[in-house]
Amino acid sequence: MFARALQLGLRLPGLLAWTLFGLFWVTTVFRFLSRPYRQLSIRVFARGVLWLCGVSLGPNLRTLSGQISSSMPVPCLVVANHISWLDIFLVHAVLPATFIAKSEIRSWPLAGLLVAASGTIFVERGNRHAVRSLIKEAMARLDSGERVIFFPEGTTSRGEEVLKFHTSLFGLAEQRPDIAVVPMTLFYYRQTGHRPTQANVSVPDGMNQVAYVDDMSLVGSMIKIMGRPGLQADAVIHQAIEPQGMPRQQLAELSYVAVREGLEKRLSMAGC
Repeated sequence: MFARALQLGLRLPGLLAWTLFGLFWVTTVFRFLSRPYRQLSIRVFARGVLWLCGVSLGPNLRTLSGQISSSMPVPCLVVANHISWLDIFLVHAVLPATFIAKSEIRSWPLAGLLVAASGTIFVERGNRHAVRSLIKEAMARLDSGERVIFFPEGTTSRGEEVLKFHTSLFGLAEQRPDIAVVPMTLFYYRQTGHRPTQANVSVPDGMNQVAYVDDMSLVGSMIKIMGRPGLQADAVIHQAIEPQGMPRQQLAELSYVAVREGLEKRLSMAGC
C-alpha cells in the first residue's frame, strides 16, 4: 500500500508537470516547426505520458517503432479497437497519424488542448452535417499525405472483446478506393514476473487496469493505471485491405474480423 501511494505521489505531479510543459510547447515552439519535427514532438510527448503512467511498450511496438513508417502505406486509413484514453498516446508514441475523435475529448482538462494541438479532427456524434464536414477535412489530410486513424467502435470497451464497428467513416475509403485500410489490434497486459512468459502475462488484468468505461472519471482512470506496476501496451498491425470499390459495410466487416481475431489470438496465447 505504501509503495502504491509513493508511486502515485511521484507520477501524478510528474504527469501534471509534463502536461503543463506540453501546453507551453504547443503554444510557443510547436507552431513554428515543420511537419517532421511536429511529429517528433508529438511522439516524444506521448512516450513521456506512457512512461509517467508506468506503461511500457510491448515487443511488437518496440520492433515496429523503428520500421512502422516504411511498413505502413502513406496515406492510409488506420482502424483500431478502443479501450482507453491511453490509446491515443499509445498510437502517437509509434505512429505519425491524424486522429478522428469525438468532440467530448476537446473538453478534457489540459489533455484536451494537447490532443487538439496534435491535429486531431473532432466530430459531434449524431450530427450529420458535422460528419460531412469531418469527411471533407479527413480527405484533405489524406490528400496531403497523412495517415488518418479512427476507432470504429465509437466508444471504449473493456478490452476483452471488440464491439461492433460503425460503418460511416469507412465512407472515406469508398470515396478514395486508392487509399488502403489498415486494421490494428491494441491490447494491454500486466507482467507479473521478471521474465515475460505465457504463465506470468495477464491480459485481462491489464485490460481491466486501463479500460475507460462506465462513469469512470479521467483522474480516476489515471490513478488506477498508475497504481500497479508491470503494465505494458502492445499492438498487432494487420495486412492492409485494398478497397477496390468495396462498399463501406464490407470494409468495416473485414476490418472487424482482423481486429477481433488479433485480440482473440493474443488472449489465447496468454491462456485466457
